[in-house]
Amino acid sequence: MHIVSKLIPTLFALFVVALMPAFAHAATMTFRPITIVIPRFSREYTAPTPSPTPTPAPTPAPTPTPTPATTTTSVQPPTATYEAQLEQEVFAKINVQRAQNGRSALAQDNTLATLARAHSADMLAKNYFSHTAPGGCDPGCRLRAAGYSYSAYGENIYWMSGYSVTPAAAADMVVNAWMKSTGHRANILNATFTNQGIGVAKAGTKIYVTELLAKPR
Repeated sequence: MHIVSKLIPTLFALFVVALMPAFAHAATMTFRPITIVIPRFSREYTAPTPSPTPTPAPTPAPTPTPTPATTTTSVQPPTATYEAQLEQEVFAKINVQRAQNGRSALAQDNTLATLARAHSADMLAKNYFSHTAPGGCDPGCRLRAAGYSYSAYGENIYWMSGYSVTPAAAADMVVNAWMKSTGHRANILNATFTNQGIGVAKAGTKIYVTELLAKPR
């Protein structure tokens, strides 16, 4: 039984290693990136010097009629939503934690972010807090349904209510709580994962955050 009280952040962690396609525990392996250097090719071209031609006598140009000056108004991009700002803050702070612990940065993965947002929105709409949706679909199920091929995945989730804080402050609460939890910290610092997506859903002061991590095949 899970008892969730208002004003107390709650969080779960999940890590799965997939083995074609059954699930099993496996030792963590560190994969070294391979850098392929593609040389750039350039050529120089010198145009032949043309023979001089007679210079015609200049003719006076008519004086142009002045036109009234026009004023342009710069259009500012729309302000990012609270949810988008919180996603960006959590994403950045996760990579700060990895850097401080000798791990490479996780890449932004739009598919993972879309799935993470959908799961946060589903938890918010259906008032539950779990890696597994009421219909029985877990993160691996959601990844496969999206056609995402992976060798390993992990998921961290977080819930809070009753706080009126900035996205940056909320991100600190989320990441600090995860880093103080053994399972969440292990997911964040797992050297196997290369990609992540953060998804936030918010209604009033109620906020759900999902972090979906993976190593794509």
